[in-house]
Amino acid sequence: MKINYHKKFTRTNLIIGLFWTLFAFVSVFFLNENPKWHNYTWLAFGAVYLGMYFYYTKNSYLVLKDGFLKQNWPFGKKILIIEITKIKYFAGDYIIETRNKKITINGNLADKNSLDKLNEELKKSNLKLY
Repeated sequence: MKINYHKKFTRTNLIIGLFWTLFAFVSVFFLNENPKWHNYTWLAFGAVYLGMYFYYTKNSYLVLKDGFLKQNWPFGKKILIIEITKIKYFAGDYIIETRNKKITINGNLADKNSLDKLNEELKKSNLKLY
């Protein structure tokens, strides 16, 4: 099961990326006859945000598969579902703890429908939500 990123979060990255890219092209090609190196930094900002948008739309936020819950980003944490000792819900975030690890799931980044599915899966583990 995949928990996707919230659509508003991904669209915001797209809009910011397009804004920075458009700003870079206007400042380099229309406003300056001799653009300096710092005029190209706006293009780098736009490329980073557009890259983040494409990464977030292609990959999911969390993956629940084969009894593991894994954060799907570089150096993301991975825990076994049966090792979960405590689940906390605080300020819209889920804090899932085992003996050795702790994963925080940001409720604002995750899609609401996917979070409902995750709630159902976590209820199957018979743990009390604090």
